Amino acid sequence: MSDAVELIGQVLGNACLDASMARAILETALEREVDPLHYCATVLGVSDAALMERAAAWIGLAFYPKVPSHLEGQLQPLRLEALRDVRLVRLKVLDRDVAFCAPDFLGLLRLKAALRQHPELARYLCLVPERSLRSYLVRGAGRALIDSARQNLSRRWPRAAAQLELTAGARSAFVLGVVMLVALVLMAPYVSQLYLLPFAILMLVVPALVRIAALAVTPHEAPQSSERGNDADLPVYSVLIPLRDEAAMVPQLAEAMTALNYPPDKLDIIFVVEASSTTTVEAVQAQLHHPQFSLVAVPDAAPRTKPKALDFALMSRRMPISACGWRDCITRWKPSISAPLKKLPHSWAPGWLSARVG
Repeated sequence: MSDAVELIGQVLGNACLDASMARAILETALEREVDPLHYCATVLGVSDAALMERAAAWIGLAFYPKVPSHLEGQLQPLRLEALRDVRLVRLKVLDRDVAFCAPDFLGLLRLKAALRQHPELARYLCLVPERSLRSYLVRGAGRALIDSARQNLSRRWPRAAAQLELTAGARSAFVLGVVMLVALVLMAPYVSQLYLLPFAILMLVVPALVRIAALAVTPHEAPQSSERGNDADLPVYSVLIPLRDEAAMVPQLAEAMTALNYPPDKLDIIFVVEASSTTTVEAVQAQLHHPQFSLVAVPDAAPRTKPKALDFALMSRRMPISACGWRDCITRWKPSISAPLKKLPHSWAPGWLSARVG
């Protein structure tokens, strides 16, 4: 039996009946071009902590459920662009440096081979769940990530930042509009009501007519597509959901995300929550039993805006393509509406979905 098949059998435990079943699961994951560990977590329902703990026992290494935050160490690399690729942190434990790592499937096989050659390496290695490692990295690089998130907009689109001064034409138009508004208010008692009637109609009647017309429109259900296609050809997406003080919406969001008609092993769903919103953070943590869900807590720092929070989260994610949705639209998603994801990036979904290619 090969090490790869043996590792699959080990991490699945009693759920794997024999070597042929383990081999079939491994071949399916490789055919879909996803990491076999990620496939076991998202499709077969094994938690990332259980996966890494069983893998550590198979290799012969220590396991810890989270990276100790009280130990001294240095976060590497210093370049934030490479933070998403980090799978190891080195910390000082008593008299020696210990590497806390969350390797992928191929990395585990390499570790096993290395320990056969150098068994003494076991004293300096400890496996942790990938989710715990990501949380540690975000906390350790939090200040730098916040600074980068603040500067991303002005760096990428320097003429689109709100911090820029208004042009002379824009300032003149604003002043002229204010002067005209004040003049109308001052003239109102002396001007015949006949002249003011058109303005009243525009402000009151027209919005009412628009709402009445909207009631007459028959809503159209999204077409139910039964075509699934080949899941192996679909890309992997990170779906970022920014939240602040919206704990009541989290269960609905979780239900909508799990109902998406998209392969779960191809989705990385991240709740991006302001750390100051403790109730929302707790509500998201209660949903983290779903393997494809993760939480990024954004440190409390101005400006408290969705663009800053999303930029903060994107720097730490490893997926090349990300989709961002607003919570008031996401809660109305239906399984069939996930079809646009299968067409990205050739046909961007309008309105409720925006995408960023890293």
